[in-house]
Amino acid sequence: MRVGWRRKKTANPCNGNGLQLRLQTVAVVSLRLSISNGQDHFLPQFSNQALQFAYKTWNSKTYRQVRQLNNIDKPSYVLATPDGGLYISSFMKNEVFFVSNVFDLHSHAVTLIQGFGLDGPWGMVLDNQILYVASFATDEIRKYNSVTGEFITSFGGEEYLDCPEGIQLGANKTLYVASFLNDKVVKFSLDGNFLGVVADQRSGLKGPEDILLMKDGSLLVTSHYTDNILKFNPHTGQFLGEFGKVDRPVGLALGYDGHVYVTSYSTNSIVILDNTGTANLPSIFDDDYM
Repeated sequence: MRVGWRRKKTANPCNGNGLQLRLQTVAVVSLRLSISNGQDHFLPQFSNQALQFAYKTWNSKTYRQVRQLNNIDKPSYVLATPDGGLYISSFMKNEVFFVSNVFDLHSHAVTLIQGFGLDGPWGMVLDNQILYVASFATDEIRKYNSVTGEFITSFGGEEYLDCPEGIQLGANKTLYVASFLNDKVVKFSLDGNFLGVVADQRSGLKGPEDILLMKDGSLLVTSHYTDNILKFNPHTGQFLGEFGKVDRPVGLALGYDGHVYVTSYSTNSIVILDNTGTANLPSIFDDDYM
């Protein structure tokens, strides 16, 4: 889930020229990790484990703080592992931090990856000790050893990507990528072969920020500039209609409760949608975590 800053490109190509900064303040400030009272096993609460910074019992409005990480500058994306590890991309510092066990007070955030071609790290996925990182300003997906941080290779390029952000790993280890500025969702094999376009402007997509694979096999995409979430068949690219409406949607996560959690840039909140796309539950607001 996105939690930090974003650079908005005003010139082509996406090489760092003509980029302006915009503060992305969505739901969580300064990487405060919160969980609901009485939850002993927090990370498994969400099927994609991307919402660990947002979960709380919104009925009773009670939560307890587990950790606050103070040395992460402008975080943009967080990837959690089942054993309590966290990978945190810092968009402005061009670094990826790693916390080996967020529940251990002596486990601090250390720099795992930095620089050397990584420019604007954003979405991440992990597969067999390989960390895939979207590099926003270089239009590529970069592969690293998830333990040592060693760079392995990259793929994509401006032929296919224009400022990639959210990424998801689907069936048959297909990598789906939200390409923000060319208004596309594309897919690759994990060895970098381009497999085609899943979604584009023909369906009304404008500014895809994040993507989410649902339990029914469909793919949700946040269309930032049209204030809605669109639904697609990830295999055929068939447009399945609008899933829901959210003001300036950014990040997506699926809870074990079946609800879809959407960060809203303009309202500084996490909007909760049921499986029909209806927002019939209270939103989680940024002020709840201050």
